[in-house]
Amino acid sequence: MTDKLLTPKEAAKLLGVHTLTLYRWAKKGKIKYVVTPSGRYRYPLSEILKIRGKADIDIDRENKAVIYVRVPSEKYMKTGLLEKQITELKKLAKKKNLEVQEIIMDISHGFCGKTLGIERIIELAKEKKISKLLIYSPESLSRLCYWLFEKMFEILGIEIIPLHKQAKELSDLVYTELLEIISETLQEKT
Repeated sequence: MTDKLLTPKEAAKLLGVHTLTLYRWAKKGKIKYVVTPSGRYRYPLSEILKIRGKADIDIDRENKAVIYVRVPSEKYMKTGLLEKQITELKKLAKKKNLEVQEIIMDISHGFCGKTLGIERIIELAKEKKISKLLIYSPESLSRLCYWLFEKMFEILGIEIIPLHKQAKELSDLVYTELLEIISETLQEKT
């Protein structure tokens, strides 16, 4: 099996260093690299994993992904929103040649709450069973704390791949979700 070659940007991201640092390491002989016929540097994935201290990890996990979808409440289950998102994310997985391990669904308001779905993704990440997380949009993970999820999954070695940078049909749902949370809170206090 031929070792997958990574671009400097891909390799640097996996190592958590700048591309110039990677170039300096290559020139000093600290990291193996390949020069393409056009003069570009490429780094063997096995070398990057070895440097990260993870050479024993199954390299096949690089194409393993999980699909995560979320709706704010039960009433959205009947709208077909989840099915539409899942269908589009399956197409994205196929396009990127990713093997979907699980499809995880949550019913949650999306304001940094603890959910079974997020716990399951963290479990899969810790077990090194996936390397990619496919989401419809950043709002799928969290309305307010996306940056926190992004950092957490980066630490766990998971790349988040959103289909859209911002959810088109979900933008007005933020207000609905806030109203539902306020309503729930008021009902609990009475």
